[in-house]
Amino acid sequence: MKRIVIAGTHSGVGKTTVSVGLMMLLKKMGFIVQPFKVGPDYIDTSYHSFICGRNSRNLDGFLLSKNTILEIFDNANIGAQISIIEGVMGLYDGYNGISDAGSTSEIAKTLKSPVILVIDGSNFSRSAGALALGYKNFDKQVNLRGVIFTKVSGKKHFEMLKSSVKNMGLPVLGCFYMDVSLNISERHLGLIPMKEKVDFDKDFYKNMSKQFNNLNIKHILKISDSAGEIPKYHKKIKTGYRIKCGMTDKKNKIAVAYDEAFNFYYEDNFEILKSYGAELVFFSPLKDKKLPNDISGLFLGGGFPEIFAKQLSLNASMRKDIKEKVEGGLPTYAECGGLMCLAETLTDLKGKEYKMIGCIPGKIIMTNRLVNFGYKTMEVLKDNILAKKGEIIKGHEFHYSVCKTNKTKDFAYKILKHSTKTTIKEGFVKKNILASYIHLHFGTNPNLAKSFVESCRKYSQNE
Repeated sequence: MKRIVIAGTHSGVGKTTVSVGLMMLLKKMGFIVQPFKVGPDYIDTSYHSFICGRNSRNLDGFLLSKNTILEIFDNANIGAQISIIEGVMGLYDGYNGISDAGSTSEIAKTLKSPVILVIDGSNFSRSAGALALGYKNFDKQVNLRGVIFTKVSGKKHFEMLKSSVKNMGLPVLGCFYMDVSLNISERHLGLIPMKEKVDFDKDFYKNMSKQFNNLNIKHILKISDSAGEIPKYHKKIKTGYRIKCGMTDKKNKIAVAYDEAFNFYYEDNFEILKSYGAELVFFSPLKDKKLPNDISGLFLGGGFPEIFAKQLSLNASMRKDIKEKVEGGLPTYAECGGLMCLAETLTDLKGKEYKMIGCIPGKIIMTNRLVNFGYKTMEVLKDNILAKKGEIIKGHEFHYSVCKTNKTKDFAYKILKHSTKTTIKEGFVKKNILASYIHLHFGTNPNLAKSFVESCRKYSQNE
């Protein structure tokens, strides 16, 4: 399998622009392109999926074992001709700051994939060579094969940059000249998701295509061909369990919220749920009047409910239907945006309060700063629809809001803050509801998905 990791010297260097540009060019050339993203990102993957016509997958060195990363990578590549893997942060930046654990370099080594380094050339000329050489020599096990510059001011500038790096023994594979039209609009959690950008392809495609002549695509393809053989692995997360156990009951329907307000999901979570017998039906809390018929479970993922708070609040029939069914025992898993939606109210940054569903006690208050960000290791405090009390699970948290509540006995998790050796409690669990700010990847522990599906099956049998 042809494959390349697109890494950066640091965050904001233009990895997404380069990755998206290469995906567009390769698609135009007739390749079937499979996209990937290193780390826990939902928004960049939405652009990958839109451009490639294949769902982008997350490869996360903290949440997933190396075996699982290889399994996800191999499964996703069925039918593809080349993989583009967009990195996270700087090439060697991991989750603990002292090793490559969770980094782009770790994924590149796990997949035996060559790496192309993206360098922001806007404030460099000859010094770019020293920077590139440092990244090349920092870890000799990383197969760094070339450089692409972004934010280049002109041809003369590019020639200076190219000369400095070539003198260090690294080929320069092209550049992206400065073009503000290629800047993808952002908000507090990063890029605006593709789900909201109906007209994205018009001007962006036109202006991006102007950059294609600046890329040495023949050399890039040659590098992609140099990838090593994928290491052997054991299938653990998609084992044909549904077929073996006859778990094909059509009553096992899980309704999944998916629209402009809710679209933060790992694609592999859907596949793992289906492998345990779930039938997923998608609906819009913004536009639909009620939940799909004959469902036995509800999955409310993350997103931007705060942007659509008024519309969610005005959809009284949907709020009423969800509240009645959840309080009637419907197994319900909600994370981040889903938790916000299930709360009593949501107050935006202007101080405007909107009525939400009201299935969990608490009021959501938006903040103008990042409240929590990063990987978490949690101990489950109560038996719930995904896990048993005492189990240790891992996840990721990223939000600009707090949940104000007087109820303290129904916390879902105990989180150990390793830096201070203190613990905090988080989330909400009660009977059929599990809601938390923390996002889970079921590839971390497929039993989470299995337990959710079994909870849904029990509910449908008792209906």
